[in-house]
Amino acid sequence: MIELEYMTELEKLKISVQCEPVFLVYKEQKVFTKLFKELSKEVPKKNHKEVWLILTCILKGLRYGSRGTRIPLDKNHYTSANKVHNQRLYQPRVKEVLTILDERGWIEFYMGYKNNNKDRMTTCIFPTDKMLSLVDMDQVKRYAAKRDPLDFIEVKDKVNGNTIMLSLRDFRGYSVLSKQLEAYNVLLSNTVIEMMTEDMEYLRCSVSYKRIFFQGFDQAGRFYSSGKFQTNKSWLRKYLKINGSLTTEVDFCNLHPRLLYTLEGISLSHEWDAYVIPDVDCSRSFIKRAYLSVLFAKSEEQAIKSVLSKANKEKLKVMQTKAACRSLVTKILEKNSPIRQYFFTENLWARLQHLDSRLASYVIYKLTSLKKVCLGWHDSFVVVQNDRQLLIDIMREAWFNIFASYNNFKVDIEY
Repeated sequence: MIELEYMTELEKLKISVQCEPVFLVYKEQKVFTKLFKELSKEVPKKNHKEVWLILTCILKGLRYGSRGTRIPLDKNHYTSANKVHNQRLYQPRVKEVLTILDERGWIEFYMGYKNNNKDRMTTCIFPTDKMLSLVDMDQVKRYAAKRDPLDFIEVKDKVNGNTIMLSLRDFRGYSVLSKQLEAYNVLLSNTVIEMMTEDMEYLRCSVSYKRIFFQGFDQAGRFYSSGKFQTNKSWLRKYLKINGSLTTEVDFCNLHPRLLYTLEGISLSHEWDAYVIPDVDCSRSFIKRAYLSVLFAKSEEQAIKSVLSKANKEKLKVMQTKAACRSLVTKILEKNSPIRQYFFTENLWARLQHLDSRLASYVIYKLTSLKKVCLGWHDSFVVVQNDRQLLIDIMREAWFNIFASYNNFKVDIEY
């Protein structure tokens, strides 16, 4: 067993992007009984359904072209899964089986961890050559467990500061959302997607996306890739390859500010830039982060504290006083006086994310219907270079589809 917590961020990235996300449910299939018997020879009989779970997860990953599988070892996941599937899976036994299979050379076991919500990683397992020598890939492609499209849609809420999961079946329309996402993820699983890492190594990635909504299907809804695919260094994105072809990235310019002006029926000049504030001696990128902190803060005072915190974290001397941050917040509010009423509004982030997710879903699903792969970063999209103009045209269509106007539509070509 190797503990992920003590690996470098680059090592964690390389492990994560090669793994398929799985959910805690198993299938006992006769076609894989021979393999199961080999794995379970040295495992206590009481743990045999946990062996089936691990085998189901590994074969599912292989079916969708992944080298490995992410399998949660958080006890809360097992409590939730057992309520849904009533399979009575036991987390300590899963960990025990993983340890035995690792020691016997059947798998590579990378133990996950959780220090806080930002510093955590799910356990990853890779079948070794010893196991793969007994796997019939034709049978895997035909019979291994399929993805459940509903597993890629989540609805969350906040109760007393804690995040809780809501049941999809409490909301109408989940089947349509799941079918759209299933078609997209199937296309991705049949595509060779390669990323370059910081050590200049190309790595084939297992890429799938889920959508996360807030309180219902009319708030939030952004696309998030499984694992660490979306969190690779942004400057490395230009080296992405899709089926061996070089790529291009296009994003909606100033998206959230332009959305708010559009909602108010205010037309902006093509040159207008929300993140250029006169007489402020700091970079546009810092002003952008500050702008969004101000927009989504609960109050002006909280906005000032948030900007100061960012300045301290980035060691930006010119902004490391409360007075400087207050001045910047004031200038941001003054520049945006026509939409001032939106600032400090509760759950504004969820409303704007819902609009940008509607734009993203239009773009992604339109390209999916054309059998064109599009990789999403919320308001930014990567396609092969030959499809750049097609992407821009569809982004323009998406804007008109929502606002019945092209006013304030603007894109940037990142590379």
